[in-house]
Amino acid sequence: MKDALVAAVVHDLKNALASLTSSTGNIAQRTIGSELESDTGRLHATTVALSQRLVCFLTLYRSEQAGLKAQLRDNTPEDLLREVAAGLVSPPETVAVRTITREHGTPFWFFDDYLARLALEAAVHNALRFARSEVILDCGVRDGFLVFSVGR
Repeated sequence: MKDALVAAVVHDLKNALASLTSSTGNIAQRTIGSELESDTGRLHATTVALSQRLVCFLTLYRSEQAGLKAQLRDNTPEDLLREVAAGLVSPPETVAVRTITREHGTPFWFFDDYLARLALEAAVHNALRFARSEVILDCGVRDGFLVFSVGR
């Protein structure tokens, strides 16, 4: 139970830090050419570095627990996309996050939910920094493989 609690707390910290990183990126872009440009740029660079270190820590922690093996379980790709979209901490009001799922034959696939979620969350937060109107989370089958994508 202790490991589950630690993992949940660190995961929440990662999400909050990703939101802070997105916000500092937005502020840094708005201050280009002003006296605050170098300060906000450094602030954003620091939050990006902290976020990357935390994700590395989470990945190493999980890999120790799992013996460096992906934990393949039957998962529903559409549910994962909806959960990632719903779990965003304060996305910009001007950006809509929507999910698209293409026909892939079965309601579930075998994949590591945790690793897929980590990758999707990082990609979504990065897309939110540059999107003007919407971010699209997508999944579909390409060449027999389930493919998740994040676009704007």
